[in-house]
Amino acid sequence: MEEDGDNWVMMEGDKGTLRAREEDFVVVSQPTPSTKGEKVTPGTLDTSQLDTIVSSKPYLPNLLEEEWKKSLLSAHATSRVSKRKTWSRITAIPPSRKLVRQQFKMLIRKGIPNKLRSLVWAQLLEIPNNATSRYITILNTVFGERVPARILKPPLLGRDSLPLDQHFLSPVGGECLKRILCCVAMEYPAMTFAPHVAHLISIFLKYFSEAETYFAIAFLMEDTTGLYFPLSPSSATQVAVTFGVVLKSSIPKLDSKMKEFGVSSEDFSDWFSSLLFDVLPYQTALRVLDAVLSEGIKVLYRVAYALFKKMKGALLTQCQGRANFLALVEQLTLQSFDEGALMKTAFGLNVSRSSLGTSTKLDLSPDPDAPVYYRPKVSEPPKLFLEEDLEVMYEWLPTRLRIRDLSKVFDASLSGYSFTTFSVVMAELDESLVVFSTSDGGVVGLFVNVPWRQSPGFIGTSECFVFQLGDDLKAYHWVDEKENAETNFLHLENNGFRFGMSRTGTALSVNEDWFLTSQGCSMFDSPPLVKGSEPAEIVTIEVFIFE
Repeated sequence: MEEDGDNWVMMEGDKGTLRAREEDFVVVSQPTPSTKGEKVTPGTLDTSQLDTIVSSKPYLPNLLEEEWKKSLLSAHATSRVSKRKTWSRITAIPPSRKLVRQQFKMLIRKGIPNKLRSLVWAQLLEIPNNATSRYITILNTVFGERVPARILKPPLLGRDSLPLDQHFLSPVGGECLKRILCCVAMEYPAMTFAPHVAHLISIFLKYFSEAETYFAIAFLMEDTTGLYFPLSPSSATQVAVTFGVVLKSSIPKLDSKMKEFGVSSEDFSDWFSSLLFDVLPYQTALRVLDAVLSEGIKVLYRVAYALFKKMKGALLTQCQGRANFLALVEQLTLQSFDEGALMKTAFGLNVSRSSLGTSTKLDLSPDPDAPVYYRPKVSEPPKLFLEEDLEVMYEWLPTRLRIRDLSKVFDASLSGYSFTTFSVVMAELDESLVVFSTSDGGVVGLFVNVPWRQSPGFIGTSECFVFQLGDDLKAYHWVDEKENAETNFLHLENNGFRFGMSRTGTALSVNEDWFLTSQGCSMFDSPPLVKGSEPAEIVTIEVFIFE
């Protein structure tokens, strides 16, 4: 039957030949991503070039390009040839997640050719066409008008560190990863445990722009399609326990041996929270990810089962205890180069939700005890420290202030150096962060949690602290010695102030002529914060409040 005026394409699917209008499909073509790496320096990104920056792909350094290519080569040419033969007949990619899953399910199980991954994944992850403009709006919401080029302390979402080297990311790519993590943590504040996200961002950056990668992650975080990624340590444990059900019913002898050695499926919870990227060779893990993005976390159960089935003989005959068992598992999984055979075994397992029992009813709610990430913004650029330093400085503050932004209320270079003017301003501030630069090149400061007002005694509480900025950022908090604890925090006078007066010395003393002295202070366990014993002249003063 002919349809006049329409262009139709034919493609092979697992249920026969699919016919659809040509304009409804994404044509298979892909630009070659840039592999230029750059050294990242402090500062902010050029706002006039922001749309170009977040829509480009400069994430693989030249020296690592070949390593990345090698990691994508299958060790088995036969499976590679078969895969190409199947996918070579595809002339277009369906335009929706639903169609891709319906028509390409079996093809995806066989592995997506690397040149087509970005196109197939883009539909599976429902990446919007206007990703760049929408992502810039999110960047401005998270970072304000000045988007940092370098981030010191990104949210790790349950990880100990970021997998930068594992994914061959360049310095620029590493900063893209950190920016996206900040956006994810700020836009989804309840998602405090998601260790798989850093892996996914690192992988997606090889196939998508920074903006597209963010929306790929956002799709998975919202998880309206039943992918079921664990979002708390307890849910990650539940996933491992559920796998234990699979293992017990499928390989009962190995399950008995594990119990004998005191090994449980919970010992492998990291497998699932890392999406097996911490366990398998890179190419094999990518092959698994293809299927996970299409079918969800149950694929991980299948692959974990296939791994244990492959290792069954060695584990039953060569292990003599728990430590030996776990070490051999780690060794053998890293040798799983034949992804074709592994996936064939995985999908040979008959797994249904009903067969897994009640343990599949995962508690996917976020961890209520995890700390909430907040990215502080400052009303105008500080002169005495880098904005990125705030990531470290905010960790020094009382918890209640870590979700507030900074606003500069005093700048001596603009307001003048009258100590009286300074005192009037400080008297109205409930909590303040004061930073001084000195003639010896130092930058020091203090945090006070009460208004600066004259009193017969000292004011302030144990939340007060002094700090030092520059190359080495360090804060010195009150030392509670229980007995005879010193509490001489702030004493304001007409001609200056003293802060941290202890039996060994005063942490900071400033007179009305803006000369600063510093001594070792037992109250904060702080060393002298300025060079030499002579007073240092204060060059600049900035005062910030929390809003």
